[in-house]
Amino acid sequence: MRQAAAAFLLLALVFIGCSDKLESYEYAKVDSNLTLTTPDEIALANRFLKYWDARSHHDFKTSFSIELPYIQYTKLPDTYHAEGKTTFEGYQVILKKIDYKDSKHQIATIHRIYIYKDKNLDFKSKWIKVNGTWYHKYDFSLFPQS
Repeated sequence: MRQAAAAFLLLALVFIGCSDKLESYEYAKVDSNLTLTTPDEIALANRFLKYWDARSHHDFKTSFSIELPYIQYTKLPDTYHAEGKTTFEGYQVILKKIDYKDSKHQIATIHRIYIYKDKNLDFKSKWIKVNGTWYHKYDFSLFPQS
């Protein structure tokens, strides 16, 4: 019984340790000058990286799953896909800075840069922590993206 408990504890520590590392993606990166100091910042950065790499690959199933949960009930996946499809396939996104607007409600603004065909475009996006998981706040646009 003790051996099983020790094995379980060791396995749990291995998985917990993995969450303190940044994941690697093809099109989404963290600026080399940005220092992430807490496990929460690393978790937020990993969600950001996964989301934007999926968008760049036009993997809308993955990016849709990272949107705030209410989006998954108010938008159809086909509508989300059509609105998210841009000419920026293959763009790179770099996380430049994290600003916490409201630490009580776990709301963060991420400053990001798109790099596409040697052009740098600065944008911000909001992320909200719900039940321990960071989600992207979907931007509703009045104008279609091309």
